[in-house]
Amino acid sequence: MKNLKKTIVVNPSVIEGEHKLIRLWTLTLLLVLSAVSLASAQQKYSTKSGTDAYIAEIKAINPQLTDKTVSGEAIFIISENTLDITLVVKGVSPDMMHLQHIHGFMDGRAGKFPPASADTNGDGIIDLMETHDYTGKTLIPFNGAPVDLQIKSDTYPVASKDGLLTYHISVPLDKLNSAIKKEYNIDKLALENRVIFIHGVPEGDKLPDSVQSLPGVPAHVTVPIACGVIKAL
Repeated sequence: MKNLKKTIVVNPSVIEGEHKLIRLWTLTLLLVLSAVSLASAQQKYSTKSGTDAYIAEIKAINPQLTDKTVSGEAIFIISENTLDITLVVKGVSPDMMHLQHIHGFMDGRAGKFPPASADTNGDGIIDLMETHDYTGKTLIPFNGAPVDLQIKSDTYPVASKDGLLTYHISVPLDKLNSAIKKEYNIDKLALENRVIFIHGVPEGDKLPDSVQSLPGVPAHVTVPIACGVIKAL
């Protein structure tokens, strides 16, 4: 593995509370082991004013669709005019691209993890359309160009052969705010209480015909397999 000898220094003064610091170090270690560079994100861990941190604990949704238990964390750092997004999820279907996004309500309502009762058609699977009452619509993609807000894209991350999904990107906050204002009429990005979804199972997996998806997009691509609510650190 690459970069295992590289020392990673995280300033703990950004985060209050021992349990939160342990979670941050756990995520950092996972990224080291997966050889993902955190260089730009690490520079944002400082004590200067104007730095905000958020975290989402990723948990399985529709666990019957994956061979392993899906879990992970996402960390968001806002400093000056930059948003750093770092995400690590394990247990997803290996060797395939997984769509992942921030979902939210246009009016700023808090999103929440969809309960079992979200499966309104009773087919045993909470599909994408059934999540909307709890999480709002798809807003920001975690792909190669989040600011473009192109939901349909082939630049989402591909899981490793062991089912580890990693993602890290830095985006200009002013450009992202401008994009969501133009596309969704949302004045400013508010991360807290937005919801992250990880989507997708292999094409060969059998899903009920009742599982709904976006127009023109197969259900196996959009079916949720993991979810997390973003909270401030």
